[in-house]
Amino acid sequence: MNDLKGISKNLHRNMCYFEVRKMRFQFLYEYFKKSKINDFENDIHIEITETPSFNISEEDYSLRIETCSEGDIHRDYAVEHHLGQKHEKPHLQFKFHSEKIGSIWINLLFEDEAEYKEGIEGFIFHSKNIFLDLESEHENLCEELMYVEKVDKLEAQGKFLQTKITKSIVLGLTEFKNCTDQNRVQLIKNHELLNIFIGEHNVLLLLDDLPK
Repeated sequence: MNDLKGISKNLHRNMCYFEVRKMRFQFLYEYFKKSKINDFENDIHIEITETPSFNISEEDYSLRIETCSEGDIHRDYAVEHHLGQKHEKPHLQFKFHSEKIGSIWINLLFEDEAEYKEGIEGFIFHSKNIFLDLESEHENLCEELMYVEKVDKLEAQGKFLQTKITKSIVLGLTEFKNCTDQNRVQLIKNHELLNIFIGEHNVLLLLDDLPK
């Protein structure tokens, strides 16, 4: 009898764990093999964090990628929303303070949960370029971090996200912080990863929104 009780407890525990892993908005385990890399030899540090959500209309969601390389180049990429706060609508956030670009927010207009999900998957598709950019210092970084074959199938979602970005920029749904360097236009225009991530045409549109 005690054995049966033990089996029942284990089954219940495993079912609860499965339910947690299968939250409606949770992508980390599906597309990433690892959430952290600390390569001290090549001075590359990466952390991928996710705040999953059962119900995005009642809970926060966030998928964030932070990288540090060459000692002092810190980059922070996120797709998220924070209910009850200033940035409570879904948005992209880019923080490039160490490169004197500051922070950029692009608010995204998703019609429903399905579009939000597609936007997050588009973010994951473009995030592959973040890791490819670091492969000159850390060989096969993409393969080490991501399920690349699955991520490569998200190309349509990547295009969908860039279309949404275009609409948001045209509508003026952008915000800049600490972007005051006198060369900020050239810094943004020439930022290779930003151009790849949101699209070169969107970078040019973004520059028109940049505070003068």
